[in-house]
Amino acid sequence: MMRLTLWHTPQYFQFFVRSPGVGARGVPSDDLDSNGFSASRGEVIIRTLSEYSEVPITVEYDADGLTSRELENWDHIVECSIDADQGKLVFEGCASAKPFGELVVPPGRYRIRIHFGGQLSGKRDGSTEDFYLLQIWPSEDSSVKVLKGELSWPRPKQPR
Repeated sequence: MMRLTLWHTPQYFQFFVRSPGVGARGVPSDDLDSNGFSASRGEVIIRTLSEYSEVPITVEYDADGLTSRELENWDHIVECSIDADQGKLVFEGCASAKPFGELVVPPGRYRIRIHFGGQLSGKRDGSTEDFYLLQIWPSEDSSVKVLKGELSWPRPKQPR
C-alpha cells in the first residue's frame, strides 16, 4: 500500500480528483452542497468545509484492493468510481489550477472512498480544521455508496 498526504488550500470550497485531460463538467453547486461530492467517468469533485485554511488530504492506494474499513473517526464517508484512462489521477484545486498532486496507476477503473473529517470545526474567523482521506483501489464497481452519514449531508455553515 502507498500512502501520502497532500496539503492544499481549497478554492471555492472544493478540490478535484481527475484523469488528466478530463475538463471540468460544470457540476451545479447544489450537488456539492447537498451530497458533498460529485462523480463522473473521469472526475470526482469533493466539497470542503475550508476555503481559507490549508487542509490535509491523505491518499491511500492499494493495488490489491481495500483492506481497512476505518469508519469511526469520520463525519461522512462515501464511495464512487473513477476512470484513470491515461494511467494517472491528478489532484487539482480548480479547473484552471496546476495540480497539487498526482497518483500514477495502471489505466483502468478505480473505486475511491472519500472520508470527510472535522466538518464541524468552522470558526468565526473563517478558519477550519477539516481533513480528508481518499482510499483508491482497482475495481469495476461503478455504484455510489454512502457508508456513513446521509447522502443529503449538507456542508455545515461557518459560524457568524
